[in-house]
Amino acid sequence: MKLPSNKALLINGGIVLTVLFAALVGVRDLLVGKVEPVCTERYSKVAMFPLQRGDQLLKPDDVQAAAYGQDHGVMTNLTIRRLKDSPAPVAMGVKLEAGTAHANGTASPAGGISLPWRPRGVPADLSAACLTYHVFLPAAFDFEAGGTLPGMFGTVEADGKVSDKTHVRFVWGPQGTLHQFMFADTPENTTVFTTPANVHGSPMPTGRWVRVDQEVILNAPGVGNGKTRLWIDQVLRAEIRNADLRESPKMAIQGVSADVHFGQPTVNDKLGAGRAAKTEEIWITPFEVRFN
Repeated sequence: MKLPSNKALLINGGIVLTVLFAALVGVRDLLVGKVEPVCTERYSKVAMFPLQRGDQLLKPDDVQAAAYGQDHGVMTNLTIRRLKDSPAPVAMGVKLEAGTAHANGTASPAGGISLPWRPRGVPADLSAACLTYHVFLPAAFDFEAGGTLPGMFGTVEADGKVSDKTHVRFVWGPQGTLHQFMFADTPENTTVFTTPANVHGSPMPTGRWVRVDQEVILNAPGVGNGKTRLWIDQVLRAEIRNADLRESPKMAIQGVSADVHFGQPTVNDKLGAGRAAKTEEIWITPFEVRFN
């Protein structure tokens, strides 16, 4: 009997390995669900937060004017500069003074910035979107008890009433643990839930630029089938597939809560633990919101 050649063995072995891998992936998907690729691959349109107009860099008062009076800390804590070794040619630096937390200063000394960004061209009924930016935390960054980075928000009305809103924010905890903080606030009810982003995995990196991707898919009203995902350097670190983020069909994704500060948001934007142990500066590239 003629024995198979080495080439045939290699081909057959490759086929077997491919089949086994496909079977393992299938079993994994049945048990834990399909691992989604980074959200930038699934949305075709993009809007970018502007930090320059032509060749001219914007100034803090330009950013403040676009926030229509809903900003905090922009004039005192925001810097816009050209950077050589960053993922984008222009980035914004946010100063967080020692002892400060949220930029509006209602519960503690004001620090960092807070403002909503509503990109132009986004559909009024947007129910799914992808946010991307890069963030640089200093090598000796002290995470303290926690803090907040930008994430997406939605409201029932375009001007963003206090009630009928939803937020999905990226927050850090002690030692740099990663979390998604989510809440849905309506006149009748407030739902708050936080999910650890693989707390047994590596913490938020420092001393280098880190890519952040966040996806929010609003649920069908009355059905808890919303989805939120968080990627760090294009690795999925947190996912919820049964999020209840809205009750009204009028709720839509409006844009980005550009919040950068110590302290974590709780119900009605009050703060959880976290206050700058020393003065820090965080750098962030322009936000990109993708949608279909």
